[in-house]
Amino acid sequence: MLTRCRKANLIGIATAISLSLFSGSCLAATTADDIASSINKARVLAPGTQIKARVQGEQALISTFRNERADDKDVKIEALLVAKTVFEIPSSSITSVSVYFYNSRQPSEFKTVTIRSSDVKAFTSGQVGQDELLSSIEIKSGKVADAATAIESRMMLAAAARRDFQIVDKGEEIEVSCKMPALSDDDYKLEAFKIAQTAVNFYGDKVAAKRVNVLFFDPAERGKFKQVSISLANMSNVQRQMLAALSSLSFTEGVSKVGARDIVPVDGNLLAERKSLLERIKGLEDKGVGVAPFVQAFQSIDSKVATATEAVLAADIKRLNDTVSEQEKRYANAKTQKPVKDKTDDPAPSTSSTQVGDIVTPKPKPPISQWALNYFPMPVSSILHNPTQYLGTIKERFERESKAKAEGDIRWAHALFWFSEVLKANNRADEGKRFEDQARAVALTAKPVGKK
Repeated sequence: MLTRCRKANLIGIATAISLSLFSGSCLAATTADDIASSINKARVLAPGTQIKARVQGEQALISTFRNERADDKDVKIEALLVAKTVFEIPSSSITSVSVYFYNSRQPSEFKTVTIRSSDVKAFTSGQVGQDELLSSIEIKSGKVADAATAIESRMMLAAAARRDFQIVDKGEEIEVSCKMPALSDDDYKLEAFKIAQTAVNFYGDKVAAKRVNVLFFDPAERGKFKQVSISLANMSNVQRQMLAALSSLSFTEGVSKVGARDIVPVDGNLLAERKSLLERIKGLEDKGVGVAPFVQAFQSIDSKVATATEAVLAADIKRLNDTVSEQEKRYANAKTQKPVKDKTDDPAPSTSSTQVGDIVTPKPKPPISQWALNYFPMPVSSILHNPTQYLGTIKERFERESKAKAEGDIRWAHALFWFSEVLKANNRADEGKRFEDQARAVALTAKPVGKK
């Protein structure tokens, strides 16, 4: 039984946990990365086991997979070992750990065990014994409440399948071995085919083998494995069948706009500073300012939190803060300044387009306004002087600023709609209709701001 293998580790909890964990007066916020890293380094779970950690206040939530042969006592001991590792993180702020053990064959089912630091402290001080501690721990069974969690669990299994590979070329056979948790036989076969295909592609024309044997070793039981053998002669036939089956599935590409309000900063260094920066970006977004470059820059900073030093993060945050400040000043100036003719963007009137009577400025309907292109305004007077010539001027400037073709950006459609509104409001409906038609054509294929 697994219990015998874990018993010595459980007994060791009493001497392994430092009392300073419970008496320290200054506790630092423990992140999900801290927890995952500590558990992996401690090797308290079987090799190849995937884990996912989350932090909610002073509680850590750990998701992993249960060995098929583990009984309830094994599950409790494994949860204790995981919790012990979390509580031992220097200056840990975690006071309870809930471990979710998913069923590898049915990822929508799980058992959960919650361990409190007070329970472990009582054990280490001798107030409760091992049997009393284990009997006090409750195991709850459940099912995931949403499809997203079930899919995430299945993806964790797939990730665990790609660890500790070894490959041996035996002439007529290529043998590939790896550690992999329990799956259905069909899952094993599908994984084996992908592995064999990769191995054969690597060898290319030099491959002399007639067969690839893929051995999946059980990470929890030494020496036990399942083998799938794939003939190279049959591999192309299998691939054709798979492609034929997959060809009936629809496949489309698209883009979705990610705004500042869609982002949640990751846990880690300078979290308060990053939250403050994100709030400033949200403020600009709420005012109708294009913030796609700021969102991308912020996501880049967030992606480095787990690996970059605090000094590097601080420098990146400062640079983005400075850029946001400049945009805030430009917006404030644009709101207070009176509309004036921009000599650089306002060509002299030509004989092909004249203006008669008072100029009418249509009411802006964001994002359709003189600021549709973000980088500079498009005054009504400039549009009315010579719409076609002025359109060419701003297109050149916009493409220079955005470093991309105007027709591929939804802001260009908004600018064309603005041209149309201006012309219609000034009794030039026929010209306005021409720009409206162009705007609708661009809107059908243009991508949201910031997407490539």
